Amino acid sequence: MAVGFWQDFDEIRELVHPDTEFYPNIDDEKRQLLYDGWKDAVWATQEFSKHHSHNFNS
Repeated sequence: MAVGFWQDFDEIRELVHPDTEFYPNIDDEKRQLLYDGWKDAVWATQEFSKHHSHNFNS
């Protein structure tokens, strides 16, 4: 609200739809495989950042 995107809390409340729910539908093996891949990607990004700390703002 500080930046003027929403005028008040009532406007934000109108965006919420409590009848819409998420139910995960994925088996444990697939979930673990995807999570392991995500962790590998995070690790690779951190390693890249350690060795390639270029200043892209110049």
